[in-house]
Amino acid sequence: MTLRARLTRVVPASALAILALAVLAGPAAAKKQSSSVTVEASKQVDQAIPPATSPTSWGLFTSTIDIGNRYAKKRIRDLNVTLQGTANTQGAPGGLYTTITSPSGGIQTVIFGITGTAWGPVTIDDESPFLIGFSAPPCPQLYLCEPYKGSAKGGDGETPLALLDNGKVRGTWTLTIYNQNNSPTAVNNLVSWGITVVAGKPYALKN
Repeated sequence: MTLRARLTRVVPASALAILALAVLAGPAAAKKQSSSVTVEASKQVDQAIPPATSPTSWGLFTSTIDIGNRYAKKRIRDLNVTLQGTANTQGAPGGLYTTITSPSGGIQTVIFGITGTAWGPVTIDDESPFLIGFSAPPCPQLYLCEPYKGSAKGGDGETPLALLDNGKVRGTWTLTIYNQNNSPTAVNNLVSWGITVVAGKPYALKN
């Protein structure tokens, strides 16, 4: 397995944008904007997701990514989660329920009930205009369906990843997949997954 993390500065797109920020909001605001960083980490997994052992049980799979001490003082400002997987049977991934657990212990649903023989890479992004769809093509308007390549919100009724904002960036991130499919011939595989975190200073609390 391989794990990589990359740090990039999050800055306005042009010098004019920086100048406008400084004029409108003052030097302090510009300095605060430039203090944000983007942390990207991914893991190549290539492992089977265990099937359910009965119609009322769930197969369980977990994978972790560790973010180091250099981000100890940073907090989550925005979080995206990217997944890629395969299956050997059409419709086999139906019933995969996936959550992400942050280093602070917060748990949010990432995606639920995807179908098809391949999924992703798909990035779950609160800001995407699309939702995850579960119908066969043609896909309804503003839905992302099989093979789920692109970005989308988690789906109808899923909790937004923004609920993890202001949590810790440093520490262990855990992806958990619950597999409801109990067919002995249906094999689901997680190829890879990763996170992209825009991180900054903790939010200031005012009385």
